[in-house]
Amino acid sequence: MREALAGEAGARNAVERIGHYLGIAIGSFANIFRPEVVVVGGGFGTAAWELLAEPALAAAQAEALHPADDELRIVQAALGDAAGLVGAGLVGFEALDGER
Repeated sequence: MREALAGEAGARNAVERIGHYLGIAIGSFANIFRPEVVVVGGGFGTAAWELLAEPALAAAQAEALHPADDELRIVQAALGDAAGLVGAGLVGFEALDGER
């Protein structure tokens, strides 16, 4: 990621290609489930967001059928790579709440 974010062409192209394939998968998902928004997070999604977002959205819109192609939004997770930790904590609290 350091090389891609620094502008190294090969690394940048590789990450953008990953974004393209992510978008194809999101477009196929949108054809079946028609979500209003798809959230991308995790360590890699957070680190690579500025390189993933545009090719992912372009590929998703090309893959998705109307009306999903116009309505679909892809956003970065607000919690970034801390989402897993927060989710695990919530599961723990729910488990404790059920034992009372």
